[in-house]
Amino acid sequence: MAAAVTGALVAAGLLVAVPQASFAGPEERKREVDRSIGELQAALEGTSAEVAAAAVALQQTEQRLPVAQAELEQAQAVAAEAHAKDVELAGRLAAATQSEAKARQAIEDGEAEVEAAHRALGQIASQAYRGGSLNPALEVALSAQNPTDFADRYVLVDTALRTQNGTLARLSEQQALRANSEARLAAVQDEIDRLKQEAAANLEAARKAEADAAARKAEVEQLRAQQAQALATIEARKQAELQQLEQLEAEQAALEAELRRIAEEERRRAEERRRAGAARSAPRAPSDSGGVLLRPTSGRVSSPFGYRIHPIYGIRRLHSGTDFADPCGTPVRAAADGTVVRAGAAGAAGNMLVINHGVIGGTSVATAYKHLQGFAVRSGPVSRGQVVAYVGTTGASTGCHLHFEVYDNGTAVNPMGWL
Repeated sequence: MAAAVTGALVAAGLLVAVPQASFAGPEERKREVDRSIGELQAALEGTSAEVAAAAVALQQTEQRLPVAQAELEQAQAVAAEAHAKDVELAGRLAAATQSEAKARQAIEDGEAEVEAAHRALGQIASQAYRGGSLNPALEVALSAQNPTDFADRYVLVDTALRTQNGTLARLSEQQALRANSEARLAAVQDEIDRLKQEAAANLEAARKAEADAAARKAEVEQLRAQQAQALATIEARKQAELQQLEQLEAEQAALEAELRRIAEEERRRAEERRRAGAARSAPRAPSDSGGVLLRPTSGRVSSPFGYRIHPIYGIRRLHSGTDFADPCGTPVRAAADGTVVRAGAAGAAGNMLVINHGVIGGTSVATAYKHLQGFAVRSGPVSRGQVVAYVGTTGASTGCHLHFEVYDNGTAVNPMGWL
């Protein structure tokens, strides 16, 4: 059912199947949507307000749903990207934490090495101080008993000196390594702080993306529910709507039959006058725009005269007049001099006023004004331009407008050919 109704709306040109990106901006898109909804409402004349509202809601849903679905997918993609980045940052933070631990251990190991070197140098200095000389080579030379003793003593002194120099070298190396480890630790700590800040910001972005995705998902689900409800309303009312459309056709046929009867009587009276030698044709009364009839309101044409396919039920029917978009309460003026034939409720036509204008240029002309809010006159003669009623939205109407009909010898014709 959804596909059938949507397809019918698209085929009728009443559903805007255009992606959002094709518009310059939201304002232009809104104007396009409003235009399409207005056209749909005009095409639904003769349909109950309940079904017309369901059709409009369905159209709005069909237009919004793909956009909301795209927004949902985009929000889900952003949320997924944020979660992936969260995993990446967690890994980098763990690696940085391990590097921090290694740097701290390296500093602790270096401190132990430095401390050991300091103790070794302290012992050497203490021994030299207790020996009374800080020049081991001189001490060996003075205390040697013979050349062999000197050689032995020198080897021992050389070994001691090498040990002392090695201790000094290790001390210098360990101090450099310690400084390097401390610099590395500071850099790692800065990296950890930066990663924590980035992770916090990313977590906030992920939460927002999840909230956006949840909101878009809720909107999509709501739109689908509205779509289902609108389709259910349209389907449930189908038989009643078809009967109402048949009733509207019957009412139109009855009105045309009545006006044909009036036209036939006028022709008969005209023939009697002709035979009596008093026949004459009434001149065509020009309107302000140069036409035969006066335009009943100044509103724009929202729906023209002609055959159309019902956008929901696919029935071909004649839109027997021209719709003028006017606010409810707008004065409606008589299109020409004439006499009120009917004024009152008329089923799907709502409040209707019918005026017989007599013979104009050899043609029996009548006008009908439908969906009226109220009447300024209900009987008797009226003059061209006189306020006779007020625009409304009674009967099977989807909004404030005047449905204006012109009858030529009892047959509905295009009003624009007379205005």
